[in-house]
Order: sequence, then C-alpha cells, then structure tokens
Amino acid sequence: MLKKLIALLFTAIMAASAFNLNAYAAPAVSETNLAGIKAFVGMTESYLAQNQLGTAYIQYADDTKESLPSNYIALFINGSIIKNAKLILDKDRTLLPLRLISETLGAKVSWSDKERKVTIEDSGNKIELIIGDMHPKINGKTTTIDVAPRIYNDYTYVPVRFVAEALGCKVDWYDGKGYATAEPWILEAPHYIYRIPQVMVSRYPKGAVPMSKDKALETARAQIIKAYENIYGAYKPLETLPKTGYSDADATRYKITHLSVVSENDRFYYVNFGWEMWLDKYTGAAYNFYPGQIMYIRLFDPNSPNALTFAG
Repeated sequence: MLKKLIALLFTAIMAASAFNLNAYAAPAVSETNLAGIKAFVGMTESYLAQNQLGTAYIQYADDTKESLPSNYIALFINGSIIKNAKLILDKDRTLLPLRLISETLGAKVSWSDKERKVTIEDSGNKIELIIGDMHPKINGKTTTIDVAPRIYNDYTYVPVRFVAEALGCKVDWYDGKGYATAEPWILEAPHYIYRIPQVMVSRYPKGAVPMSKDKALETARAQIIKAYENIYGAYKPLETLPKTGYSDADATRYKITHLSVVSENDRFYYVNFGWEMWLDKYTGAAYNFYPGQIMYIRLFDPNSPNALTFAG
C-alpha cells in the first residue's frame, strides 16, 4: 500500500512539474492549412479547355473549390490561406471584410446601427471606424486613412493595411508577377503561391520565436538526408560534382551539401533543392511546392520512395 501511495505521489508531482513547464513554455503555433492545396491559376485558355478545367480555381485540402475571378486577391493570415476572403480593390487600396481579419486574430468586434460605427477591441487597444468616414480613432486618437470603410454585399470593408497594422500585425503584398522559369526561380519578394496577387498578414503568439536560417537549413537537410538514406544508403557530402558520369545519388548528395535558403516570408524559409522546399519557421514542418501549370503544395515525407523526385 505504501509503495502504491509513493508511486501515486510521484506521478502527481511529475504531472504538476510538467504542467508548470508547459505554462512557461513558448506558445505553440498551429500548423498551416496549406498541405494538399492545388492552384489552377494563370493557365492559357487552350490549356483550360484541353483539360476541361473551365476556369481558374483553388482546390483546398478538403477538396472544396473556390473559383478565382480575374480580380481575385488571396489572403494569408499567419501562413494559412483564408477561404472565400472576398478582398476588393478601391482606389488601388485592398479592402477586406472587417470581421474576417479581426476575429481570425481573436479581436472582439461590435457594431452600432445608430452611429454606423464598428469598434474593434484587442489586447487593450480600441479601434473605432465609421462607415464613409476617413478619420478613424485608435485608442481615442483620431487618424486619417485614404479609403473610408464601406458596406459591400452586406459586409463592412476596411483597408487591410490600416486595420492589420492597428492590430499589431505585419503586412506584405505580392502582385502575382515576377516569377522566373530559370534558376534561381524563387522570388526574393515575400509570397506564397505564384501568379496570384496576395496579401499576407501575420501576428504570431507572444513568445513564439521563429527558427534561424541556419536552424532551418539544419532541419531541412536532416529530413532530406533521411529520404536519401532510405533510397540510396549512407549519405556522404559531395562538394564538387563531376562534369559527366555522375549518378542520381551523386547529384542528390551535391544538392544536399550545397543546400541554401534563397527566400522567405513571414512563415516559411524557401530552400532550393532543385525544387522548392518550404520549411516552417515555427513548427519545422517541410513542404514541397510544385510551381507548374497546376501548382500544388504537399507535406514532405522523407519515408516516401518518391520523396526526392521533383516536388515529391
């Protein structure tokens, strides 16, 4: 009986210790929703007709589809794409439904019919916007924006950059252009999927620290080496590749040896491995991105026999 009591007490102490450790650990960052996405974008009319695609669209991991009109703008928040975001342009400024960004980031939104006013409260900050008024308030202080909030299709639309930055977010914009077909083919400008104009908003949990580029390379290299050894056997670095007469294994060893980070956005480092590997700065998860006529994103699986073929 005494031994059982001691064992139970030890278990309780260890559980309490684990709880305390978790309480002080950096907040976890959830995985993105990008794995399994396919983007049928930027294709010629003949290609669309030949493959009976009809129109450009994104197919999400759950197999739902969203048609992409010519004025489509994608929205990414903390690395995840937001379905049916319905962003619009007004005077060259991107506007989005207010509740979408506010509630995605956990802010409280309220509406006053009498004043036609939206109030956003978040982490002690208060943002007040009146429909048609270009003078919103942040914590009681009046400021000026160049596009006023408006009602469109029963949604309150506000300038993305103003609201995002007022909520303490970082905002990036990619116009969907600049993709090169020859190496180095990874854009230096922040972006996610090529050929799609997109707004990228990010605000990660306080205390969540992204890994360094060196750590990202180490993590990516370890996963690729595991795939290599599953296919070819023991890995050894190869500094110089012969001009002729080398094997696929040699070419892969050379690429692993000279792995590099060539670009990044708020969520991923882009690693050049002959195809794009995306390395999540917060979770260490690796993705393959195929930038062809049909673009798609897959989780990198080092145990797959096809892990080292183009785009996995």
